[in-house]
Amino acid sequence: MERTHATTSVIDRSTCSALLPFMSIVFFCYLPVGFAFGALPPFVHGALALGPAAVGWAMALQSVATVLTRGYAGRVADDEGAKRAIVTGAWALLLSACLCAVAAVTGLWPWFSFAILMMSRIALGLAESLVMTGALSAAIAAVGVARSGLAMVWIGIVLFAGIAAGAPAGAHMLGLAGLSGVALASVVAGLGVLAVGISLRHVPRFGGLRPPFMAAAGTILPYGMALGLSTVGYGALLTFLPLDYATNGWAGASWGVAVFGAAYILGRLLLGHLPDRVGGYRVVAVALPVQAAGFVLLWLAGTPVVALAGAAVAGSGYALTFPALGVEAVRHVHAHSRGTAMGAYVAFIDIGLALTGPAGGWVVSRTGYPSIFLVSAVLSLCGLAICFKACRVRR
Repeated sequence: MERTHATTSVIDRSTCSALLPFMSIVFFCYLPVGFAFGALPPFVHGALALGPAAVGWAMALQSVATVLTRGYAGRVADDEGAKRAIVTGAWALLLSACLCAVAAVTGLWPWFSFAILMMSRIALGLAESLVMTGALSAAIAAVGVARSGLAMVWIGIVLFAGIAAGAPAGAHMLGLAGLSGVALASVVAGLGVLAVGISLRHVPRFGGLRPPFMAAAGTILPYGMALGLSTVGYGALLTFLPLDYATNGWAGASWGVAVFGAAYILGRLLLGHLPDRVGGYRVVAVALPVQAAGFVLLWLAGTPVVALAGAAVAGSGYALTFPALGVEAVRHVHAHSRGTAMGAYVAFIDIGLALTGPAGGWVVSRTGYPSIFLVSAVLSLCGLAICFKACRVRR
């Protein structure tokens, strides 16, 4: 096992050079994910004239597909190399874009178009799984386990940036050129992943004995569970904050999401070195309570200003959760099974997001929109309790 702590956190030129291609790959991969957030709900609800249930399935199916293909992605990354995982994911991304184009031109037959769109979402979920697993495992190998937290920080920043940039761009392109324009932009993003992936050199290929996906998932289970529980709050904010604003008669719900994102990126830029320097457990012991405090503020918010403050606090806490838990997860797996383990670890983000919609909808339908933020705070603290238990058992 590799359990080395970094002695420094400065991202020097060589480290930046090592991470840059993987950051580019992840950014291009998550642009189409962001396009879907901005374009698919109005397309399914408006152009296809289908109901909210269809919108929900259109958005959830990608996360389901990603979860179900993480094991396959981990096997490809470990057995055939991270480069193969990235390139295969790029082809899946291009397939998703082509299917999206077919859905766009068959809009006169709504249910046929919707079925093609669902196939596109499955392909995008597979692409995300392959590209993210390959890029993350290769990035960690490129900078070393002692800087695994740093790799996760920067991969996470560009992931969030891709979604944040893609969502408004997708809505804008849908208005200008319809879903065909969104599909074309997704093709360009897929070609970007393919070009950078093919150009990669000296990407490690571990091979050797590798545990099954479920065995690797068991190794990182406490960290993955804590990550999934903390991600529920992120999904709740994206899904229900605009509805909470509307219920209260407040304007500017997009500012709440923007403030969360700004605090998330700023927290990673300023404090992203801490998981490597002081250890993941110590960072999580602060980050998860801060995140919970932010969701409590959102639950109690009586004015938009308080809601914005809650979003900022929650974002700053959530910023360090993924790399801090990931640092501890990486230190408990062998190098030859790192792709499988990282695939299992990242899958918990998808599980958290996939469960937020239906479970959160059930909660708010009975107790109102603010209650989902109280639930998010409690789940964040449950994640902290899991980490404390894991710390006692494994140290």
